[in-house]
Amino acid sequence: MIGFQYNADASLDLVGGTGRILAQPIAVDVDPYDDISCTKTGLVSDGQSTITPNGIAKQAVSIRPNNTVICPILTDNSQHAYATLGGGGMFVVDTNITPMEIVAEYDVNTFRAAGCGGHSANGSMFLSTGTPAPNISEFSVYQLTQDYPSAPQFNLPNQPTPIAVWADSDNGKTLAGNNRDAHGMVIVKDKYLHQFDRIRNNVEVFKVGQKKVGQKLEYEGSYSLANSGVCKSTLNTMTDDDPTPDLADPDLKGKRIYVALRGTLPQTIAHAAIGSCPGLGIIDLNNKKTGQLTHVLPTFIKSGDTKDNLSDPHAVILVKN
Repeated sequence: MIGFQYNADASLDLVGGTGRILAQPIAVDVDPYDDISCTKTGLVSDGQSTITPNGIAKQAVSIRPNNTVICPILTDNSQHAYATLGGGGMFVVDTNITPMEIVAEYDVNTFRAAGCGGHSANGSMFLSTGTPAPNISEFSVYQLTQDYPSAPQFNLPNQPTPIAVWADSDNGKTLAGNNRDAHGMVIVKDKYLHQFDRIRNNVEVFKVGQKKVGQKLEYEGSYSLANSGVCKSTLNTMTDDDPTPDLADPDLKGKRIYVALRGTLPQTIAHAAIGSCPGLGIIDLNNKKTGQLTHVLPTFIKSGDTKDNLSDPHAVILVKN
């Protein structure tokens, strides 16, 4: 039997304060006959601290203005999670302690907003940041160490410094009809980093190799997910041939990438995530550094008035049995 157990006692409030926990989570076993159990233990604690171990406000204007967690990425040994934040900044959290604790903090001036996408390779962690608001172009890739302390030890603010190993020269600009949004990332065989662009529907590829932290990535080129012939428009689309890639995962052999493709009515970040063919996209790779979108397995949830497809995939995770 497969079991999922939510340890509520381990929950960490990345804003803090009283009156934030209005109800406790529950575990619902939708199908008691599917050999998958869902349980919950403990309680989420209200009134958690509003400051970091350094004594700095967890959330505050010009520091971390919006601590909506975007994408937590785990280190290779599952000791730490890198929690990127909607308004910019990031926390590194020790996940092996109850409750979890912050061991490193970054502000909005050090780590840009709305990062969602990350992967480890050769001892480093790579994270991307994308557009936080309409009409702002953002495409950056950061490299960080995986060597963070275990709680209760913690680092000084913004240490060690994340290195922007790739930052688009047009970051922060408004590019009419041509903005960028780095979102979702895979690294194939610890060598080639594929960074998706959710607005332009392309993939930028960088060679990682055995790079030291801070050494600029080698640009290998890009490939497009458009003009594939397999992105068939669903109901009531506002765009055509618009795959809109989100989070992805490579297969173990480095021959394919599986990517979630967004829908016509995105539940988050509508300005960047509107797609025309929601479903599972399959990218066949050539030499591990170029690829083509060869299949889209569509997903479909019809709206009550039958006019729209409500399906809006966000992520793909491959699990080895």
